[in-house]
Amino acid sequence: MSVPALNGNSKHVVAKSDGSNLRKKLFLNCDPHSQLAIAEIRDALDAVGASTNTAKTSPVTPDYDFAELRLKRAIDMLVISGESNSQDKSGKNVPKKSIHVPSGLIEEVSEWLSDIYSAKTPYRYPYATVHPVHVPKNEFATELNSFGELTVLEKADVKAELERLFDWDNFNVFHLQKITGGHALSTIAIHAFNHFNLFRNLKIDRRKFSNFWRKIESGYKDVPYHNSVHASDVLQELAWFLNTPTIKKQLTPLEKCACLFAAGVHDHDHPGVNNDFLIKTNHELAFRYNDKSVLENHHASSSLQILFSSEETNFLSHLDPEGMNYFRKIVIDMILGTDMAIHFKLQADFKSSFGNGPLELKSLPERSLLMTMLVHTADLGNCGKPFRLAEKWGERVITEFFLQGDKEENLGLPVTPMNNRATCCFEQCQMGFITHIIVPMLEIVSAAIPELKKNLEFAKENNEAWKSRLQRISESEKV
Repeated sequence: MSVPALNGNSKHVVAKSDGSNLRKKLFLNCDPHSQLAIAEIRDALDAVGASTNTAKTSPVTPDYDFAELRLKRAIDMLVISGESNSQDKSGKNVPKKSIHVPSGLIEEVSEWLSDIYSAKTPYRYPYATVHPVHVPKNEFATELNSFGELTVLEKADVKAELERLFDWDNFNVFHLQKITGGHALSTIAIHAFNHFNLFRNLKIDRRKFSNFWRKIESGYKDVPYHNSVHASDVLQELAWFLNTPTIKKQLTPLEKCACLFAAGVHDHDHPGVNNDFLIKTNHELAFRYNDKSVLENHHASSSLQILFSSEETNFLSHLDPEGMNYFRKIVIDMILGTDMAIHFKLQADFKSSFGNGPLELKSLPERSLLMTMLVHTADLGNCGKPFRLAEKWGERVITEFFLQGDKEENLGLPVTPMNNRATCCFEQCQMGFITHIIVPMLEIVSAAIPELKKNLEFAKENNEAWKSRLQRISESEKV
Protein backbone atom coordinates (compact mmCIF):
# COMPACT_ATOMS: atom_id res chain seq x y z
CA MET A 1 0.00 0.00 0.00
CA SER A 2 1.40 3.36 -0.95
CA VAL A 3 1.30 6.48 1.16
CA PRO A 4 -1.91 8.46 0.54
CA ALA A 5 -0.87 11.73 -1.07
CA LEU A 6 -1.77 14.86 0.83
CA ASN A 7 -2.50 16.55 -2.45
CA GLY A 8 -4.74 13.65 -3.52
CA ASN A 9 -7.78 12.34 -1.64
CA SER A 10 -6.89 14.39 1.39
CA LYS A 11 -5.94 17.65 -0.29
CA HIS A 12 -8.22 19.54 2.06
CA VAL A 13 -5.70 18.98 4.86
CA VAL A 14 -3.14 21.20 3.14
CA ALA A 15 -5.47 23.39 1.11
CA LYS A 16 -7.37 24.78 4.10
CA SER A 17 -4.33 25.73 6.11
CA ASP A 18 -0.58 25.54 6.14
CA GLY A 19 1.37 23.60 8.78
CA SER A 20 1.59 26.58 11.12
CA ASN A 21 -2.17 27.13 11.26
CA LEU A 22 -2.86 23.43 11.64
CA ARG A 23 -0.51 23.30 14.57
CA LYS A 24 -2.52 25.98 16.38
CA LYS A 25 -5.63 23.84 16.01
CA LEU A 26 -4.05 20.68 17.42
CA PHE A 27 -4.41 20.21 21.14
CA LEU A 28 -2.98 17.75 23.60
CA ASN A 29 -6.15 17.47 25.69
CA CYS A 30 -6.65 13.90 24.53
CA ASP A 31 -6.14 10.52 26.14
CA PRO A 32 -2.53 9.89 27.27
CA HIS A 33 -1.82 7.00 24.90
CA SER A 34 -2.22 9.35 21.91
CA GLN A 35 -0.18 12.29 23.18
CA LEU A 36 3.08 11.09 21.68
CA ALA A 37 1.38 10.53 18.34
CA ILE A 38 -0.19 13.99 18.46
CA ALA A 39 3.20 15.60 19.09
CA GLU A 40 4.71 13.77 16.15
CA ILE A 41 1.76 14.71 13.93
CA ARG A 42 2.16 18.35 14.89
CA ASP A 43 5.82 18.35 13.87
CA ALA A 44 5.04 16.43 10.69
CA LEU A 45 2.27 18.83 9.73
CA ASP A 46 4.73 21.69 10.15
CA ALA A 47 7.06 19.91 7.73
CA VAL A 48 4.22 19.46 5.27
CA GLY A 49 3.26 23.11 5.53
CA ALA A 50 6.85 24.27 5.16
CA SER A 51 7.26 22.29 1.95
CA THR A 52 3.85 23.02 0.45
CA ASN A 53 4.96 26.29 -1.17
CA THR A 54 7.79 24.42 -2.87
CA ALA A 55 5.34 21.76 -4.00
CA LYS A 56 3.23 24.41 -5.72
CA THR A 57 6.11 25.77 -7.76
CA SER A 58 8.35 22.77 -8.38
CA PRO A 59 7.44 19.49 -10.10
CA VAL A 60 9.99 17.65 -7.95
CA THR A 61 9.61 18.08 -4.21
CA PRO A 62 11.48 15.40 -2.22
CA ASP A 63 11.09 17.33 1.03
CA TYR A 64 7.33 17.50 0.53
CA ASP A 65 7.18 13.76 -0.21
CA PHE A 66 9.21 13.01 2.89
CA ALA A 67 6.88 15.22 4.93
CA GLU A 68 4.02 13.01 3.79
CA LEU A 69 5.92 9.91 4.91
CA ARG A 70 6.76 11.45 8.25
CA LEU A 71 3.12 12.41 8.81
CA LYS A 72 2.02 8.88 7.98
CA ARG A 73 4.59 7.50 10.42
CA ALA A 74 3.20 9.71 13.16
CA ILE A 75 -0.36 8.70 12.37
CA ASP A 76 0.57 5.03 12.62
CA MET A 77 1.46 5.63 16.27
CA LEU A 78 -2.22 6.19 17.05
CA VAL A 79 -4.23 3.39 18.62
CA ILE A 80 -5.97 1.12 16.12
CA SER A 81 -9.03 -0.81 17.31
CA GLY A 82 -10.61 -3.86 15.67
CA GLU A 83 -14.27 -4.59 15.00
CA SER A 84 -15.20 -8.13 13.98
CA ASN A 85 -18.01 -7.15 11.65
CA SER A 86 -16.85 -8.62 8.35
CA GLN A 87 -16.13 -12.11 7.05
CA ASP A 88 -13.64 -13.60 4.65
CA LYS A 89 -14.45 -16.14 1.94
CA SER A 90 -14.31 -19.02 4.44
CA GLY A 91 -16.89 -17.35 6.68
CA LYS A 92 -14.44 -16.44 9.46
CA ASN A 93 -14.76 -13.12 11.21
CA VAL A 94 -12.10 -10.66 10.10
CA PRO A 95 -11.29 -7.63 12.26
CA LYS A 96 -12.06 -4.43 10.45
CA LYS A 97 -9.43 -1.81 11.16
CA SER A 98 -10.68 1.51 12.41
CA ILE A 99 -8.81 4.50 13.74
CA HIS A 100 -9.18 5.74 17.28
CA VAL A 101 -9.23 9.49 16.70
CA PRO A 102 -8.21 11.53 19.75
CA SER A 103 -10.34 14.52 20.60
CA GLY A 104 -7.37 16.85 20.05
CA LEU A 105 -7.35 16.40 16.30
CA ILE A 106 -9.06 18.91 14.08
CA GLU A 107 -11.99 17.73 11.99
CA GLU A 108 -10.11 17.71 8.68
CA VAL A 109 -7.31 15.48 9.98
CA SER A 110 -9.79 13.20 11.74
CA GLU A 111 -11.68 12.70 8.48
CA TRP A 112 -8.46 11.95 6.65
CA LEU A 113 -7.33 9.41 9.25
CA SER A 114 -10.63 7.57 9.02
CA ASP A 115 -10.35 7.48 5.23
CA ILE A 116 -6.84 6.04 5.41
CA TYR A 117 -7.69 3.25 7.79
CA SER A 118 -10.80 2.20 5.89
CA ALA A 119 -8.43 0.84 3.25
CA LYS A 120 -8.06 -2.92 2.89
CA THR A 121 -4.37 -3.08 3.75
CA PRO A 122 -3.33 -1.56 7.10
CA TYR A 123 -0.03 0.21 7.54
CA ARG A 124 2.68 -0.98 9.87
CA TYR A 125 4.88 1.34 11.90
CA PRO A 126 6.95 2.91 10.48
CA TYR A 127 6.65 2.91 6.66
CA ALA A 128 6.79 -0.87 6.72
CA THR A 129 5.71 -1.31 3.11
CA VAL A 130 7.00 1.98 1.74
CA HIS A 131 10.05 2.25 -0.48
CA PRO A 132 11.96 5.46 0.32
CA VAL A 133 11.95 6.81 -3.20
CA HIS A 134 9.84 4.45 -5.27
CA VAL A 135 10.06 5.76 -8.82
CA PRO A 136 8.89 3.63 -11.76
CA LYS A 137 11.70 3.10 -14.22
CA ASN A 138 10.97 5.05 -17.39
CA GLU A 139 12.24 4.21 -20.83
CA PHE A 140 13.62 7.68 -21.48
CA ALA A 141 16.16 7.23 -18.72
CA THR A 142 17.44 3.91 -20.11
CA GLU A 143 17.94 5.02 -23.71
CA LEU A 144 21.48 5.58 -24.94
CA ASN A 145 22.59 8.37 -27.24
CA SER A 146 25.07 8.01 -30.10
CA PHE A 147 27.95 8.25 -27.59
CA GLY A 148 26.61 5.34 -25.57
CA GLU A 149 25.52 7.47 -22.60
CA LEU A 150 22.12 7.66 -20.94
CA THR A 151 19.95 10.27 -22.61
CA VAL A 152 18.66 11.33 -19.21
CA LEU A 153 22.01 13.08 -18.73
CA GLU A 154 20.90 15.59 -21.34
CA LYS A 155 17.96 16.83 -19.23
CA ALA A 156 18.45 20.32 -17.80
CA ASP A 157 17.26 19.43 -14.28
CA VAL A 158 19.54 16.40 -14.18
CA LYS A 159 22.51 18.50 -15.26
CA ALA A 160 21.68 21.04 -12.55
CA GLU A 161 21.62 18.39 -9.81
CA LEU A 162 24.82 16.76 -11.06
CA GLU A 163 26.56 20.12 -10.86
CA ARG A 164 26.08 19.77 -7.09
CA LEU A 165 27.61 16.29 -6.97
CA PHE A 166 30.69 17.60 -5.16
CA ASP A 167 28.70 19.94 -2.93
CA TRP A 168 28.43 18.00 0.34
CA ASP A 169 25.83 20.36 1.82
CA ASN A 170 23.42 20.60 -1.08
CA PHE A 171 23.50 17.52 -3.30
CA ASN A 172 20.22 15.57 -2.94
CA VAL A 173 20.32 11.96 -4.12
CA PHE A 174 16.57 11.55 -3.53
CA HIS A 175 15.91 14.39 -5.95
CA LEU A 176 18.24 12.88 -8.55
CA GLN A 177 16.54 9.49 -8.20
CA LYS A 178 13.22 11.10 -9.11
CA ILE A 179 14.27 13.24 -12.02
CA THR A 180 16.22 10.36 -13.61
CA GLY A 181 13.25 8.03 -13.38
CA GLY A 182 14.97 5.82 -10.81
CA HIS A 183 18.43 5.82 -12.40
CA ALA A 184 20.51 7.89 -9.99
CA LEU A 185 23.17 5.18 -9.70
CA SER A 186 24.04 4.87 -13.38
CA THR A 187 23.75 8.64 -13.80
CA ILE A 188 26.22 9.39 -10.99
CA ALA A 189 28.59 6.69 -12.25
CA ILE A 190 28.79 8.26 -15.70
CA HIS A 191 29.18 11.78 -14.32
CA ALA A 192 31.90 10.75 -11.85
CA PHE A 193 33.90 8.86 -14.47
CA ASN A 194 33.66 11.88 -16.75
CA HIS A 195 34.77 14.19 -13.95
CA PHE A 196 37.89 12.13 -13.19
CA ASN A 197 38.67 11.63 -16.92
CA LEU A 198 38.52 7.86 -16.47
CA PHE A 199 36.83 7.17 -19.80
CA ARG A 200 39.79 8.76 -21.57
CA ASN A 201 42.60 7.65 -19.26
CA LEU A 202 41.45 4.02 -19.11
CA LYS A 203 40.03 3.93 -22.67
CA ILE A 204 36.63 2.77 -21.39
CA ASP A 205 33.87 2.00 -23.88
CA ARG A 206 30.95 4.19 -22.83
CA ARG A 207 28.24 1.88 -24.16
CA LYS A 208 29.61 -1.13 -22.28
CA PHE A 209 29.95 1.07 -19.20
CA SER A 210 26.31 2.16 -19.37
CA ASN A 211 25.20 -1.43 -19.97
CA PHE A 212 27.06 -2.56 -16.87
CA TRP A 213 25.61 0.08 -14.55
CA ARG A 214 22.07 -0.43 -15.79
CA LYS A 215 22.50 -4.14 -15.07
CA ILE A 216 23.82 -3.41 -11.58
CA GLU A 217 21.04 -0.90 -10.95
CA SER A 218 18.34 -3.43 -11.81
CA GLY A 219 19.96 -5.94 -9.46
CA TYR A 220 19.30 -3.85 -6.35
CA LYS A 221 16.15 -5.00 -4.60
CA ASP A 222 13.20 -2.84 -3.58
CA VAL A 223 14.04 -2.83 0.14
CA PRO A 224 13.76 0.22 2.44
CA TYR A 225 17.46 0.99 2.89
CA HIS A 226 19.97 -1.22 1.08
CA ASN A 227 18.70 -0.29 -2.36
CA SER A 228 20.05 1.50 -5.42
CA VAL A 229 19.43 4.90 -3.81
CA HIS A 230 21.76 4.00 -0.95
CA ALA A 231 24.31 2.76 -3.48
CA SER A 232 23.96 6.07 -5.33
CA ASP A 233 24.52 7.98 -2.10
CA VAL A 234 27.65 5.99 -1.25
CA LEU A 235 28.95 6.45 -4.79
CA GLN A 236 28.45 10.22 -4.54
CA GLU A 237 30.21 10.37 -1.17
CA LEU A 238 33.13 8.31 -2.45
CA ALA A 239 33.44 10.61 -5.46
CA TRP A 240 33.48 13.57 -3.07
CA PHE A 241 36.30 11.92 -1.10
CA LEU A 242 38.32 11.30 -4.27
CA ASN A 243 37.91 14.93 -5.23
CA THR A 244 39.45 16.30 -2.04
CA PRO A 245 42.93 17.82 -2.42
CA THR A 246 44.36 15.23 -0.01
CA ILE A 247 43.18 12.24 -2.03
CA LYS A 248 43.00 13.60 -5.58
CA LYS A 249 46.66 13.06 -6.41
CA GLN A 250 47.25 9.98 -4.25
CA LEU A 251 45.51 7.38 -6.41
CA THR A 252 46.00 6.18 -9.97
CA PRO A 253 43.17 6.24 -12.55
CA LEU A 254 42.70 2.48 -12.18
CA GLU A 255 42.48 2.79 -8.40
CA LYS A 256 39.92 5.61 -8.68
CA CYS A 257 37.95 3.43 -11.07
CA ALA A 258 38.05 0.55 -8.59
CA CYS A 259 36.94 2.80 -5.71
CA LEU A 260 33.95 4.14 -7.64
CA PHE A 261 33.10 0.64 -8.84
CA ALA A 262 33.19 -0.80 -5.31
CA ALA A 263 31.10 2.04 -3.89
CA GLY A 264 28.39 1.60 -6.51
CA VAL A 265 28.10 -2.20 -6.29
CA HIS A 266 28.90 -2.71 -2.60
CA ASP A 267 25.34 -3.78 -1.66
CA HIS A 268 24.29 -5.34 -4.96
CA ASP A 269 21.37 -7.79 -4.56
CA HIS A 270 21.02 -7.06 -0.84
CA PRO A 271 17.96 -8.92 0.55
CA GLY A 272 17.17 -6.41 3.30
CA VAL A 273 18.33 -8.65 6.17
CA ASN A 274 21.77 -8.93 7.77
CA ASN A 275 24.41 -11.65 7.88
CA ASP A 276 23.27 -12.93 11.25
CA PHE A 277 19.75 -13.53 9.94
CA LEU A 278 21.04 -15.44 6.91
CA ILE A 279 23.20 -17.61 9.14
CA LYS A 280 20.44 -18.31 11.66
CA THR A 281 17.98 -19.26 8.92
CA ASN A 282 20.46 -21.53 7.11
CA HIS A 283 20.28 -19.47 3.96
CA GLU A 284 22.11 -20.83 0.92
CA LEU A 285 24.41 -17.80 0.88
CA ALA A 286 25.51 -18.57 4.44
CA PHE A 287 26.50 -22.07 3.37
CA ARG A 288 28.18 -20.80 0.20
CA TYR A 289 30.43 -18.41 2.12
CA ASN A 290 30.82 -20.47 5.32
CA ASP A 291 29.20 -17.81 7.54
CA LYS A 292 32.02 -15.34 6.81
CA SER A 293 31.00 -11.88 5.57
CA VAL A 294 28.12 -13.59 3.80
CA LEU A 295 26.49 -10.58 2.16
CA GLU A 296 29.72 -8.76 1.41
CA ASN A 297 31.08 -11.83 -0.40
CA HIS A 298 27.83 -12.07 -2.34
CA HIS A 299 27.87 -8.40 -3.33
CA ALA A 300 31.43 -8.68 -4.62
CA SER A 301 30.85 -11.96 -6.40
CA SER A 302 27.56 -11.04 -8.08
CA SER A 303 28.77 -7.66 -9.33
CA LEU A 304 32.09 -8.96 -10.66
CA GLN A 305 30.23 -11.76 -12.41
CA ILE A 306 28.12 -9.17 -14.20
CA LEU A 307 31.27 -7.34 -15.27
CA PHE A 308 32.95 -10.48 -16.65
CA SER A 309 29.88 -12.39 -17.85
CA SER A 310 29.41 -10.60 -21.13
CA GLU A 311 31.40 -8.61 -23.63
CA GLU A 312 28.50 -6.14 -23.58
CA THR A 313 29.09 -5.26 -19.90
CA ASN A 314 32.85 -5.74 -19.48
CA PHE A 315 34.07 -2.19 -19.93
CA LEU A 316 37.53 -3.24 -18.67
CA SER A 317 38.07 -6.21 -21.00
CA HIS A 318 40.98 -4.40 -22.67
CA LEU A 319 43.08 -4.26 -19.49
CA ASP A 320 46.17 -6.45 -19.34
CA PRO A 321 46.06 -9.40 -16.90
CA GLU A 322 48.15 -7.60 -14.28
CA GLY A 323 45.86 -4.56 -14.29
CA MET A 324 42.72 -6.68 -14.19
CA ASN A 325 43.99 -8.82 -11.32
CA TYR A 326 44.88 -5.73 -9.31
CA PHE A 327 41.48 -4.17 -10.00
CA ARG A 328 39.67 -7.32 -8.94
CA LYS A 329 41.73 -7.72 -5.76
CA ILE A 330 41.23 -4.20 -4.45
CA VAL A 331 37.52 -4.20 -5.36
CA ILE A 332 37.02 -7.37 -3.33
CA ASP A 333 39.03 -5.91 -0.43
CA MET A 334 36.94 -2.74 -0.45
CA ILE A 335 33.57 -4.52 -0.54
CA LEU A 336 34.54 -7.01 2.17
CA GLY A 337 35.69 -4.01 4.20
CA THR A 338 32.08 -2.79 4.47
CA ASP A 339 31.28 -5.65 6.87
CA MET A 340 30.62 -4.02 10.26
CA ALA A 341 32.09 -7.13 11.91
CA ILE A 342 35.57 -5.86 11.00
CA HIS A 343 34.86 -2.17 11.63
CA PHE A 344 37.04 -1.79 14.71
CA LYS A 345 39.95 -3.75 13.23
CA LEU A 346 39.84 -1.66 10.07
CA GLN A 347 39.71 1.52 12.13
CA ALA A 348 42.65 0.43 14.28
CA ASP A 349 44.73 -0.53 11.22
CA PHE A 350 44.02 2.84 9.60
CA LYS A 351 44.97 4.74 12.74
CA SER A 352 48.17 2.73 13.09
CA SER A 353 49.16 3.46 9.49
CA PHE A 354 47.93 7.03 8.99
CA GLY A 355 46.87 8.33 12.39
CA ASN A 356 49.59 10.92 12.76
CA GLY A 357 49.26 12.39 9.25
CA PRO A 358 50.04 13.67 6.75
CA LEU A 359 48.74 10.95 4.45
CA GLU A 360 51.56 9.09 2.73
CA LEU A 361 51.14 5.86 0.77
CA LYS A 362 54.37 3.88 0.99
CA SER A 363 53.22 0.39 -0.07
CA LEU A 364 50.48 -1.50 -1.89
CA PRO A 365 48.93 -2.73 1.41
CA GLU A 366 48.68 0.90 2.56
CA ARG A 367 47.04 1.89 -0.70
CA SER A 368 44.53 -0.92 -0.31
CA LEU A 369 43.90 0.05 3.32
CA LEU A 370 43.21 3.67 2.37
CA MET A 371 40.77 2.71 -0.39
CA THR A 372 39.00 0.20 1.85
CA MET A 373 38.57 2.80 4.58
CA LEU A 374 37.27 5.36 2.09
CA VAL A 375 34.53 3.02 0.87
CA HIS A 376 33.66 1.97 4.43
CA THR A 377 33.45 5.62 5.51
CA ALA A 378 31.27 6.44 2.51
CA ASP A 379 29.01 3.49 3.34
CA LEU A 380 28.34 5.05 6.76
CA GLY A 381 28.56 8.59 5.44
CA ASN A 382 24.90 9.60 5.56
CA CYS A 383 25.27 10.08 9.33
CA GLY A 384 27.59 12.96 8.48
CA LYS A 385 25.28 14.62 5.95
CA PRO A 386 23.02 17.60 6.77
CA PHE A 387 20.26 16.48 9.13
CA ARG A 388 17.48 16.92 6.55
CA LEU A 389 19.15 14.03 4.67
CA ALA A 390 20.52 12.09 7.64
CA GLU A 391 17.03 11.94 9.15
CA LYS A 392 15.63 10.42 5.96
CA TRP A 393 18.30 7.74 5.92
CA GLY A 394 17.79 7.05 9.62
CA GLU A 395 14.07 6.49 9.07
CA ARG A 396 14.79 4.11 6.23
CA VAL A 397 17.38 2.00 8.00
CA ILE A 398 15.20 1.52 11.08
CA THR A 399 12.35 0.48 8.80
CA GLU A 400 14.53 -2.28 7.37
CA PHE A 401 15.62 -3.33 10.86
CA PHE A 402 12.02 -3.54 12.04
CA LEU A 403 11.02 -5.62 9.03
CA GLN A 404 13.80 -8.06 9.86
CA GLY A 405 12.56 -8.11 13.44
CA ASP A 406 9.11 -9.04 12.19
CA LYS A 407 10.62 -11.93 10.24
CA GLU A 408 12.58 -13.06 13.29
CA GLU A 409 9.42 -13.05 15.37
CA ASN A 410 7.42 -14.91 12.74
CA LEU A 411 10.11 -17.60 12.52
CA GLY A 412 10.28 -18.01 16.29
CA LEU A 413 13.80 -16.58 16.47
CA PRO A 414 14.96 -14.22 19.22
CA VAL A 415 14.25 -10.69 18.02
CA THR A 416 17.41 -8.60 17.85
CA PRO A 417 16.90 -5.61 20.23
CA MET A 418 17.56 -3.03 17.50
CA ASN A 419 15.03 -4.80 15.28
CA ASN A 420 12.24 -4.88 17.85
CA ARG A 421 9.66 -2.28 16.83
CA ALA A 422 7.86 -2.69 20.17
CA THR A 423 10.83 -1.79 22.38
CA CYS A 424 13.51 -0.10 20.26
CA CYS A 425 13.96 3.64 20.74
CA PHE A 426 14.89 4.80 17.26
CA GLU A 427 16.44 8.11 18.31
CA GLN A 428 18.55 6.44 21.00
CA CYS A 429 19.82 3.97 18.40
CA GLN A 430 20.90 6.79 16.12
CA MET A 431 22.59 8.67 18.95
CA GLY A 432 24.44 5.57 20.10
CA PHE A 433 25.60 4.73 16.59
CA ILE A 434 26.90 8.23 15.98
CA THR A 435 28.58 8.45 19.40
CA HIS A 436 30.29 5.06 19.40
CA ILE A 437 30.84 4.35 15.69
CA ILE A 438 30.64 7.43 13.48
CA VAL A 439 32.39 10.10 15.54
CA PRO A 440 35.42 7.97 16.55
CA MET A 441 35.79 6.77 12.96
CA LEU A 442 35.63 10.28 11.49
CA GLU A 443 38.03 11.62 14.10
CA ILE A 444 40.60 9.07 12.97
CA VAL A 445 39.97 9.45 9.23
CA SER A 446 39.87 13.25 9.33
CA ALA A 447 43.26 13.30 11.08
CA ALA A 448 44.69 11.90 7.84
CA ILE A 449 42.21 13.55 5.47
CA PRO A 450 41.45 17.01 6.93
CA GLU A 451 38.62 17.71 4.48
CA LEU A 452 36.50 15.12 6.30
CA LYS A 453 36.38 17.28 9.43
CA LYS A 454 33.32 18.78 7.76
CA ASN A 455 31.62 15.37 7.94
CA LEU A 456 32.64 15.01 11.56
CA GLU A 457 31.02 18.32 12.50
CA PHE A 458 27.80 17.36 10.72
CA ALA A 459 27.76 14.05 12.62
CA LYS A 460 28.09 15.84 15.95
CA GLU A 461 25.34 18.28 14.97
CA ASN A 462 23.11 15.39 13.94
CA ASN A 463 23.66 13.72 17.29
CA GLU A 464 22.30 16.85 18.96
CA ALA A 465 19.40 16.92 16.50
CA TRP A 466 18.43 13.35 17.37
CA LYS A 467 18.72 14.25 21.06
CA SER A 468 16.40 17.22 20.58
CA ARG A 469 13.92 15.07 18.71
CA LEU A 470 13.92 12.53 21.54
CA GLN A 471 13.48 15.28 24.13
CA ARG A 472 10.44 16.60 22.26
CA ILE A 473 8.90 13.17 22.31
CA SER A 474 9.70 12.66 26.00
CA GLU A 475 8.19 16.04 26.90
CA SER A 476 5.03 15.25 25.00
CA GLU A 477 4.65 12.03 26.97
CA LYS A 478 4.69 14.00 30.23
CA VAL A 479 1.85 16.30 29.24
